[in-house]
Amino acid sequence: MFRFALLAAAFASAALAAPVPKDLKKKTASLDGTWEVTEWFSSGNKVTTSVTIRWVIDGQNLTIERTNPKGGGALARATTVTYTLVKPDGGASNALDYTYNYTNGLNPSRTMPGVFEVDGDTLKFCWTSTTNGERPAECKPAQGTTMYVFKKVDAK
Repeated sequence: MFRFALLAAAFASAALAAPVPKDLKKKTASLDGTWEVTEWFSSGNKVTTSVTIRWVIDGQNLTIERTNPKGGGALARATTVTYTLVKPDGGASNALDYTYNYTNGLNPSRTMPGVFEVDGDTLKFCWTSTTNGERPAECKPAQGTTMYVFKKVDAK
């Protein structure tokens, strides 16, 4: 019985000390969930729109849902895009790379370096909106950046 207890304790401590796989380290668990845009800024200017934008984050996978109560326009086009959010290796703890890939083969993939802040159920995400732009130093509206302010949507 004593031998079994020692063996069980050794196994438990080895399991606790096991290294975390690299892919799990990159998972943005604190960001997981559904977030709805409450404010939008482009190059420092507030954007007014009737479009509802939701980001559904599951680890590195990002699904963007856009709905337009007025219909038509750019949102009516059927284009499939895949998105990812990845914490860059060696980056600051609030660094996040936003990448989109069109599946039509016509539009190029693009990765935009960004930064984020989470405060309770509020997420701010700011990324460079210029080609080959640098990661913003802080999460605030500025020239050459896009910033979304989100509220977390409760799962029903």
